[in-house]
Amino acid sequence: MMTSSVFSILIGVAVFDLVVLVETIITSANDNLFFEREGTDCAPPVTHFALSLSWKTLVLCDLVRRSSVWLAIMMALIRLLVLKFPGNHMIQGMSNPSFGFKSVIATFLLSCPFSTFFYFRYDIVVLGEWKPKEFCENINLDSTFPIVDQRLSSLFTSFDGLLGKTYMFANGTVTKIIPCIMLPVLTFLLVLELRKAEKSRKHLSFTKRSTTERTTGLVLFMAISFFVLELPMGFVYIVQVEHTDLGFM
Repeated sequence: MMTSSVFSILIGVAVFDLVVLVETIITSANDNLFFEREGTDCAPPVTHFALSLSWKTLVLCDLVRRSSVWLAIMMALIRLLVLKFPGNHMIQGMSNPSFGFKSVIATFLLSCPFSTFFYFRYDIVVLGEWKPKEFCENINLDSTFPIVDQRLSSLFTSFDGLLGKTYMFANGTVTKIIPCIMLPVLTFLLVLELRKAEKSRKHLSFTKRSTTERTTGLVLFMAISFFVLELPMGFVYIVQVEHTDLGFM
């Protein structure tokens, strides 16, 4: 039985990370979406539906990754406040599993505007018409298919790419840089608070003390892991804005 909001938040993180994993597997299994979009001599190009669906799943992946990072911050922050203010009933209520589930939903909804804007980064355009070569055998030689691909939308290229660059900078800052600054700070404060509360926890039963220590240790591990994994990506986002024409690679 769940007794802490940390565990309900971890469920949210697990679901979000599972979405990323599934999207990665699907993308890896469909390399033609990226490398053979225009088709080959005898294989037709990627359809408009397949390309659109692939882009939507990528946007969803962006959404849940951002949400997952901020949930890690929520875990560290909640754990810090609960340890620091043991007598505050309102703050202690943050440790309830229901609060954790509400945090997952709120984080997801707050992340939606960024991914919604990201969705309009590209337009799918028709580049031409594909026809099979005369030597092809497993396809009707009279068949034709439109060749589609993605191009930067006018929204991202308007005003000399200002909107696109602004979004990439803001997204990199909110999604990567700020979390990677907050996580080590919260982790440091959490360690200090853990040591400070060590004496006051000695009178607790061994079972309750052990549970508290495991929960805090889990939060510390998650915070450090997210910091190590996400910080490099944050700098990549910022570098894209500085060293590419429109802030994209």
